[in-house]
Amino acid sequence: MNGIPPTIATASPLKLKGARRCSIKKSICIILAVLLIIPLSGCADYKNIGDMDIVTGVAVDKKDGKYLLRCEIIKHAGGSKEGGVKPLVVETCGYTLSDAIDRTMEKVGGQVYFEQCKVLIIGEQTAGDGELRTFAECLLGSREFHVSGTVLIRKGGPAGEVFDQKPRNDTLVSIEIARVMENQKSLTYRAADTNIADINNALDAQHGAVMLPVISIDEEDGEKQNRVGGAALLDRKRLAGFLDDDETGYLLFAANQVRGGTLIKQSETGKNICEGAKVLSNKTVLIPEITGGKISMTIRTDTQISLTEPVPEENFAKSASDISGIEKEFALQLSENIKAAVIKAQIEYGCDVLGFRHELIKKYPGQTYELNRNWPEKFKEIDVRVDSKVNIKDVR
Repeated sequence: MNGIPPTIATASPLKLKGARRCSIKKSICIILAVLLIIPLSGCADYKNIGDMDIVTGVAVDKKDGKYLLRCEIIKHAGGSKEGGVKPLVVETCGYTLSDAIDRTMEKVGGQVYFEQCKVLIIGEQTAGDGELRTFAECLLGSREFHVSGTVLIRKGGPAGEVFDQKPRNDTLVSIEIARVMENQKSLTYRAADTNIADINNALDAQHGAVMLPVISIDEEDGEKQNRVGGAALLDRKRLAGFLDDDETGYLLFAANQVRGGTLIKQSETGKNICEGAKVLSNKTVLIPEITGGKISMTIRTDTQISLTEPVPEENFAKSASDISGIEKEFALQLSENIKAAVIKAQIEYGCDVLGFRHELIKKYPGQTYELNRNWPEKFKEIDVRVDSKVNIKDVR
């Protein structure tokens, strides 16, 4: 049979075709298996993380047309008697941000890993010069610098000074800042959580604006300490201004960025009311309206709370009317405080950090051109209303 196995030679054409299909399938499976195994064996540009110096924080300032970069680095200390790692602050200067990054890698004399950077701090003067969007575009396009951490504005001086201060509890300044930020987001709702991608997205839009957390250097007991609190409001061209801790918290309510914290109800003389409540959850929606050429924006919040500091049992019967009264008191104060913070961002600073323009265009796409025309003036004339609802889910 000319060397053809009997089982195949005597098979029908249909069976021959099926056998060929089976053979092809087996070949494809073998090839795919080999292709899957190859990447597992390593790659040409593989880098051992244990041999790299890890950047945990970066401070950026601009002076005399050049970029000043200070990087806090976990320096690999394998050869030292102590072993482990040691902190190192490296300062470089470049004509561009990329140039300064390259000079940092050159100065350290090894492989520098930027992808674990926890904080990027920008000096107030530098941010005020409209450099924020330039930074965002440069860093997003950088092969080495992938910032997944938070971006902060240093209020009152150069960003680089932050790394000169002694941390309270951690070895590294940047790690301590990151921990404080995380606590603020979950415990006190006093810090916005904004990274490079968020900045780029916000400022890429026409009339875009962004809210960033603030770090300052305060003196406490005769010793200088870094302090994180408040917010900086920026648009594409300028640093518009700052909000204090409380204003920041209430603006975060409006921005639907609150995930915890404690609401404090200011007591009124002669009234026995609960003064403290834990925020269990919050949901905020923006409701835009255009009526007769007039623009209004309703900020509607729905907050679930747990009472943490009830008044004595004899003064508080926990009846339905008691609960309802406390809910209304909290809701009224929350509405007033949110509106005050929003009005400050709107009227005093002219920063659309809540995205009013985006919400209006989404609801009224046919009026996009008219809304964009002279938007800064239109924005300040929007009638802002706040409708807060508070529900008590637990009474301790």
